[in-house]
Amino acid sequence: MKQFTIKGIMLILSIMLVGCVRYVEPTSTSNPYTMNANETEDYDRKDLICEGDMPIAIMEFPSLEAFLNAYLIVRDGGMGDIDGFVSYYWCSMGGSDLLNVAAAAELGTLETLHLPSSIPEDFEIGRIRIVEGFVILHFFHRDDMVSEYEMEKAYAVQRHFAFHFHRDPVHQGEAELFNEDAMHRRGEIEVGFNDRRHIFNEPNLYSWVSDQIMFGLYTPLWLRIMAGESDNDFEIVYEIDGLNLYDPYDMVMFTETRAVNLLDADEVAALLATAAIVTLDEQETETEGGLG
Repeated sequence: MKQFTIKGIMLILSIMLVGCVRYVEPTSTSNPYTMNANETEDYDRKDLICEGDMPIAIMEFPSLEAFLNAYLIVRDGGMGDIDGFVSYYWCSMGGSDLLNVAAAAELGTLETLHLPSSIPEDFEIGRIRIVEGFVILHFFHRDDMVSEYEMEKAYAVQRHFAFHFHRDPVHQGEAELFNEDAMHRRGEIEVGFNDRRHIFNEPNLYSWVSDQIMFGLYTPLWLRIMAGESDNDFEIVYEIDGLNLYDPYDMVMFTETRAVNLLDADEVAALLATAAIVTLDEQETETEGGLG
């Protein structure tokens, strides 16, 4: 496994999370990201990756249930078809099948899955990405989970939570992260929470190290809450559960995590059962919306 510096980790994640998507929010008089309608572009999966600059393997899953099912197949020797669980993949190896991409992304070697435990109930996992060395989970507001189109709009303007962790121990990671000179150069501040130190980088990124694992969380920059039945009838809000989206001492509470041992069959079964219920609820909601 490659060793990354903190700077290298954040550079890769910045590209993965926000750097290569070309999508814009449709025109709205109440939208802070307003632009002309004729300037919008249809979303294309290939735009997730900047062409030619990341020779690594990436796999994307639409839900926790899909990820766990694919993971179990790959971990146990690849005796099965994972195509139905993967929503997107990219690999520098041309013509690679999904099992080869999974091997390159080191999907089957993941032993611990870290999950945010304090994300508001109105947000659900809508995307999981596995990259060599990293796991990235995107949580979207339920109002943005009605379609892939709405999720992509939310993703493009960061009105969602994006949680990530480095899979392997980062040696000297905390010392490097909390280097005062480096913090000053990057314009960062330290925010404490539950006896744990966090670095906050404006406007919405928290970074921290726990048990030598590097974590990060992007919080939403704003939210679009539906105020009526029309897609154009919504309200722009800047708080969650009464907490100010722009107050780093408020948003830090969402950095709480829990660890799931993926080598423990009982833990995986329990998580898979919970994930299946969430997926079923989402499908029922979509069906009801379609009937309406």
